[in-house]
Amino acid sequence: MAHILIVDDEPALYAMLSRLLQERGHTVQGAPSGEAALAAVRERRADLVLLDLHMDGMDGLETLDRLRRAVPAVPVAMITAFGDVGSAVTAMKRGAIDFFAKPFDNARLLDAIDVLLAIRRGGLDRARPEAIGESEPIRDAMDLALRFAVPD
Repeated sequence: MAHILIVDDEPALYAMLSRLLQERGHTVQGAPSGEAALAAVRERRADLVLLDLHMDGMDGLETLDRLRRAVPAVPVAMITAFGDVGSAVTAMKRGAIDFFAKPFDNARLLDAIDVLLAIRRGGLDRARPEAIGESEPIRDAMDLALRFAVPD
């Protein structure tokens, strides 16, 4: 499975996401700050980074910019409070591949992460997005992932 880095200064959110992702078989690493995230990706390359927009110290946008420079091929998805959709759009313009609004629908979040990881690994037939499902959330996630997929 994948190695996922969760960058968030809220221990409860990290614990919840970590549990969900580990149940899916992923390895999870946490970073409570942008600085810690940069150190983590230099030490071990992640398959996906989940990055909170609002953190003490270096915020999510600055962290995103630095991650894009340090490890440009690693996909970064933003985590944002429900009211921060404008900031999430800004983040996507700066290189994020997706954003997830708090509070999460866990099933939808996990499905979207599965799609992003499958595209990252090249395991989906881009001509046949039904390869993983036909539901509207899956089709939406597939469309978004195909737009922002970052090749190695």
